[in-house]
Amino acid sequence: MQKPYSLLRNNKQSGPYSLEELLHLNLKPFDLVWVEGRSGGWSYPTEIDALKHHVAEAPKKEEKKLVAEKKDDFVIPPLHVLHFSVSLI
Repeated sequence: MQKPYSLLRNNKQSGPYSLEELLHLNLKPFDLVWVEGRSGGWSYPTEIDALKHHVAEAPKKEEKKLVAEKKDDFVIPPLHVLHFSVSLI
């Protein structure tokens, strides 16, 4: 089985993969893929004919905003704001 694909996701390279193996990794729009012997550089999966129909959709603007709002619900203060005290009785 030929394994011409390498994947760059979250600044970590993995592979080589066959097409079937690569598709099982649930490609994301901002993953980068190298095709051995056919790539002059890394490409987004949507730029490669064999992969473009297998890429998970990026979240819509409304979904991104909702994620950002949820993220802001919990705030951790800087360490210099946290005070710890111990009472000796």
